[in-house]
Amino acid sequence: MHTDPLELEALELHLLPNKITQAHWNNIYQVMKEYIEHLHEDQIASYPEKAIIDRKICTGHIHIHIKRSFTTDAVLLYSDLCSYINKTSPLILLGVTNEYGKLSTPLIMDLIVMMQSHIPGKVLIKGYIHPQDWLKSIDRLQKQGYI
Repeated sequence: MHTDPLELEALELHLLPNKITQAHWNNIYQVMKEYIEHLHEDQIASYPEKAIIDRKICTGHIHIHIKRSFTTDAVLLYSDLCSYINKTSPLILLGVTNEYGKLSTPLIMDLIVMMQSHIPGKVLIKGYIHPQDWLKSIDRLQKQGYI
């Protein structure tokens, strides 16, 4: 029996700290922190029963890892821009898309849409975003008043 290998692609979001002030970053960081603090596991990841979700929300940083059998998605946010080791384009969100380009971590998409809305031009997206993921995220965030 021959099975095709799973084709997964990375979706990365890099912050461009040299294009944003600390004060402006503080505002969006607080909005994202508030949003994340109120999420249930099924709002963070599709099929949370098939994932291990490690969520650490502290005063100065937010680290979330969504671990599945063969992938890990990650959110790595720091309140202080100086905390990023890579000063030019630190990786702050990492998601894995399936062969159709869809994410299984709605939180990642929500944070991408939130940052594109609040700080356009201050982040760099690498990878494919499925239009349905984008539209669903806009709808979720609008209903909750985040964009």
